[in-house]
Amino acid sequence: MKTKIRDYTLAFLLVFLLKIAADAQPACGFEPQRDPQIEQYTEGYVRNFLRNAQSRTVARIPVVFHIVWRTAAENVSDAEIQTQLAAINRDFRKRNADMSDVPINFARLAADCEIEFCLAQRDVLGRLTTGVVRQQTNIQNIGSEFADSIHRKIYYSEFNGDNAWNPSNYLNIWVCSFDGGINGLASSPAKALQRRSEDGVVIDYRVFGSGSREGRQRGRTLVHEIGHYFNLLHIWGSDETCNDDDEVEDTPQQAAPSSGCPSFPKSSGCGNNGGSMFMNFMDYSFDECSQIFSAGQKARMWATLTGFRADLLRGLACEPVTATADIAPEWSVSPNPARSILTIQLPSTGVSTGRKVVLHNAMGQILLEKAAGTEGVECNVSTLPNGLYFVTLVVGNQRFMKKIIILK
Repeated sequence: MKTKIRDYTLAFLLVFLLKIAADAQPACGFEPQRDPQIEQYTEGYVRNFLRNAQSRTVARIPVVFHIVWRTAAENVSDAEIQTQLAAINRDFRKRNADMSDVPINFARLAADCEIEFCLAQRDVLGRLTTGVVRQQTNIQNIGSEFADSIHRKIYYSEFNGDNAWNPSNYLNIWVCSFDGGINGLASSPAKALQRRSEDGVVIDYRVFGSGSREGRQRGRTLVHEIGHYFNLLHIWGSDETCNDDDEVEDTPQQAAPSSGCPSFPKSSGCGNNGGSMFMNFMDYSFDECSQIFSAGQKARMWATLTGFRADLLRGLACEPVTATADIAPEWSVSPNPARSILTIQLPSTGVSTGRKVVLHNAMGQILLEKAAGTEGVECNVSTLPNGLYFVTLVVGNQRFMKKIIILK
């Protein structure tokens, strides 16, 4: 009889522990890092933002999805990509139907972040793109694999991952397989300063879009990770005590992450009368119980959009490439290879105003940009290292590109 009781007890304990493990999902791989200059700018911006609250022009962020897959299941469909894109646009614009589930004392703090996301329609050279890159890999759980103790393989083509598009102009999102219980990770601005080639978000395919993992079937893991990308911390801060928080005034102090689907009110562990804001996207609650960003979090994200990530708003990647008959692509770049002075000779016919020449490196980073009239442009490239470069002639919405070599 004692043996049976012991067996029942062990079985119950096992079920209980498995339930805890399930509720603890997702484990977020975000590493909180702060840069003093970025934080100083953020604090000043947030104070002014909240003091002068007003509607603003909606930010449109160009997104590139890098689908790095080994099995057919990991190669998520275009339809699933659209499902996920709709989810982040819905939640960042406060258009989620389950806003009605938010308790009244927290609902008044919920914000339309006035941030939207588009699939990139132009690549780094201005050419037509779908905004989706599919790269087959032979590495199992590549999201968890490191090339060394620092660099994850997912970010690099040479390690069977996929290189980022210029992170100043695109939000790069890698979709792949993780192991070890991590559902996603993101680079904060402080981390991006250290490794620009790894700037963006990585997410497990099982929590992408409608997902297959319990509690993660509304696309909100990516909402959470993009919050980190825009410099939001976890709602409880950097450690599981009441001595740290998320640097946002209107999110109540909270001791530790939530799990599963809590009932309201839930204790924050820090003595707050209002309890825990477990329905905040930056907590760990299941997708069906996550509904809001706060006004303070919106201000912090906009500080990032006007500061460190301001270049996201300056490009044309969300705009379609349209043909024009204004100019024929009869132009030349010489010498090629070049050593010091590069001459771009432009056609004398067609539109002669509003034209410019842009010099990119192979990563799509802009190295030089000059207005172009009717007589051509000269560019000094003597300080650039040997290698492959691209010269782009821009006329309205149309771009013409030529490859050049710099060789000294």
